[in-house]
Amino acid sequence: YNCFFLSYFLLKNIQYKLSNSKKFNQFLTQNNETLSIDKIVESLNSINCVKVDINNNNYYIKTKHSTFASKITDTLKIKLPKHILTENEIKNYLLNFTKKTQKSLL
Repeated sequence: YNCFFLSYFLLKNIQYKLSNSKKFNQFLTQNNETLSIDKIVESLNSINCVKVDINNNNYYIKTKHSTFASKITDTLKIKLPKHILTENEIKNYLLNFTKKTQKSLL
C-alpha cells in the first residue's frame, strides 16, 4: 500500500505542476487534449529504449516517444538522455535522474 500511495502522490504532483503551466495548457488547448493521471502514465510509459548487443557490448537506443511525453518532460525540465548510450552511461543517467527528480518533484 505504501508504494501505491507514493506513486499516486507523485502522479498527482506531476498533474498539479502540469495543470499550473501556461505553456502546457496552451498545448492541451491547441491539440484538443485533456490532462489526466491515465494520460500522464500512458505518455511516460512511451519513453523507452532498446538494448542492443554489439560485439559483447551493450548499447541502449532511445525509441520515439509521444509528443505528450515530450511536453511533460519539457514542462518539468527533465532532460532525456541522448539517443544511444552505453551501459555505464545509462546507469549514470538513471542515478543522476533519480537524485535530481527527488528534489524537483517533492
